[in-house]
Amino acid sequence: MNEIWLQDIRSQPAMLAGSIPDMRNQAAAVAGEAGRVVLTGSGDSLIAPLAVELLYRTRLDISVRALTALDASRFEPLVDTTLVVVSVSGSVSRAIEIATRARQAGAKTIAITANVDSELARLCDATVAMPPPIDRALPHARDFTATLAALIAILEALVGERFVELDSWAESAADLIDQSFEWATNLESQDSLTWFLGAGPGRASAMYGALKFWEAGGMEAWWDDLEEFAHGSQLMARPGQRVFLLASGAATGRAVVMVPGFEQMGMIPVMVSDGVVPGPGITLPRLDTDEWFPLAACFPLQALTYVDAMRRGIDAMVPLGGRPFGATFLDVHVEWTKRSAMVERPDA
Repeated sequence: MNEIWLQDIRSQPAMLAGSIPDMRNQAAAVAGEAGRVVLTGSGDSLIAPLAVELLYRTRLDISVRALTALDASRFEPLVDTTLVVVSVSGSVSRAIEIATRARQAGAKTIAITANVDSELARLCDATVAMPPPIDRALPHARDFTATLAALIAILEALVGERFVELDSWAESAADLIDQSFEWATNLESQDSLTWFLGAGPGRASAMYGALKFWEAGGMEAWWDDLEEFAHGSQLMARPGQRVFLLASGAATGRAVVMVPGFEQMGMIPVMVSDGVVPGPGITLPRLDTDEWFPLAACFPLQALTYVDAMRRGIDAMVPLGGRPFGATFLDVHVEWTKRSAMVERPDA
C-alpha cells in the first residue's frame, strides 16, 4: 500500500537534478522583459507561486503578485503583464480561463505544465514543460517541487542571473528527505486535527502541509497565518492537537515565543524551521535568505503526511481513503475543476 506514493517522494532528487538544466534552457528562451508579473494557479499550483512570491519580489524591481486563478482572471488588470500560469495537467478550467482572458488583454503568457499538448499550453505564448507526473491521484510531492524549480528558472531568466541556491537545493534533497522521514517516524502518533501555521514564506508551507493531509484520505487538518491564529482560529483549537509552526528567519522568534502558550492550551507544538528549534522540531538547512525556506520545508511535510497515513492504514490511491462518499466527492471535484464553464456571473 502506498508504494507509488513513496516512489513519488523518493524520486524528487533525481527528478530535480535531471530537469532543472532543461527547465533553465526553456525559461531562457521564453522569458523576456516584463512590466509586471502575475503568478497564478489552483491547489498546489497556487501554493507554489505563493511560496516563491517573496523571492520574486526581492529579485525583481517590478510589481509581482501571486493570486488564485479565479482572482487573477476576474479581478486583476492584465495590461502590461507577464502572466505565469501553472497547471500540471494543463486542463484545469480556471487556468484555461485566465490564459484566455490574459491573451485577450494582450498580456504575455507563460504556461508551466507537464502536458505540452494541453489546451493551456496551446493558449499561452510560451511553455516551460515540467517532468511528467508519476500519478496524479497521490498527495503531490514531485509535481510540487518541479513547479517550484520551473518558477525559479523563469525568475532566473527574468533577472539574468543563475541562483546557486536552486542547485544547492537539488543536491541536498536526498539527505533532507532521509532526515525528514527519520524525524516524522520518531514523532508520536496522533489522530486528531493537525494545525499548520506559518508566517512570511512559511505561510505557503503551512498551506502545503494542510493540503497534503487533505489529499491523504481526508486526514483532518487546517492551516492559518501564525499571528492571525491568535486573533480567531485559536478558538477552534483543542487540547491534544498538534500544531506545526513553519517559521524561518524573522518569523522564528515569534514562533518560539508562542510555544509556551500552545503548551498551556494543552496542544503539542512542533517547530519546522531553519533556526534552532526546541523539543520535537526539525532544523532545516538554510539555503540563504528567508525567501528560500519553502523549498526545504516541503520535504518534512511530505514525509509527515506519508508516515501519518501509513500509521492510520490509509490507502492514498483510494478517494478519501475508502470512505463511502469518496467517489462522489471526487466526481464533484472533477466537475468543479475540469468541466466548469467560464462565466463572470451566475446569470451570465
